[in-house]
Amino acid sequence: MTAPRFIAITIVRNETGNYLTEWLKNVGSIADYHIFLDDGSDDDTPDVIARHLETHPGQLHRRKTSLFRENEPALRGQLWEYVRRTARPGDWIWIVDADEFYDHNLVRLKPKLLANEYPDADVVKTSCLDMWNKTSYRTDGLWSPEYADTRIIRFHDVPFGATGSELHMPPYPASTDLTRNLKIWIPKIHMAYLRQDDKMRRYKFYTANVSTDTNPAYHRHALSIADTHVTCKKYITPMQTLAAYFRGRTHYLRIRRTLKKYGK
Repeated sequence: MTAPRFIAITIVRNETGNYLTEWLKNVGSIADYHIFLDDGSDDDTPDVIARHLETHPGQLHRRKTSLFRENEPALRGQLWEYVRRTARPGDWIWIVDADEFYDHNLVRLKPKLLANEYPDADVVKTSCLDMWNKTSYRTDGLWSPEYADTRIIRFHDVPFGATGSELHMPPYPASTDLTRNLKIWIPKIHMAYLRQDDKMRRYKFYTANVSTDTNPAYHRHALSIADTHVTCKKYITPMQTLAAYFRGRTHYLRIRRTLKKYGK
């Protein structure tokens, strides 16, 4: 009998100026297999991933042109078809972007999922920690919701289906039963707003592309990127760092180094 796997899936495009090297180490130490879909990168992102796959099981698929902004549902559906060709019953699918890091909390949960210790759960609700600087994540307003992001799902061989067409559309199949969920503290350490240039770039993009008429909550969220007074909570602390050293929590320590390298 074939053992179940924890399969990561990712859409990437032009990531070499970001956290690609550190991120590959993070996901590569957790995932049993990784399916990449490159959305028409014109830098060396595919080459970096190809070298990663020389020592980590997985597959890389490449598009000649980018589809994300033109038709995100079609792009995610394409990735899901690769999943359907690869995954088997008992596998869990980990939907992870190239700016999302995970620590020892997911490492401890993974064997429990693969051993089917939660038979009534089809999804795991993660908590988004939008890192605002090298130690802390934002918590005011719509930021850093707990148990809000569905990023880990039990594999079911179903079509991707229609999940929406707006930005921030669900990255999982439309038939996914979100009521069968496991709410456990699995922080998703999100680096998208760590650097000031990234904050401003995303502010300009989202305020230009998210309408207050069609999605007022996301529009308010986009406007709040430029807030000068925000509330944050520490992810990196002296006590947590000391505990990580003594308990061998290498994922936390690597994330700490990445935040220190790129954050302010």
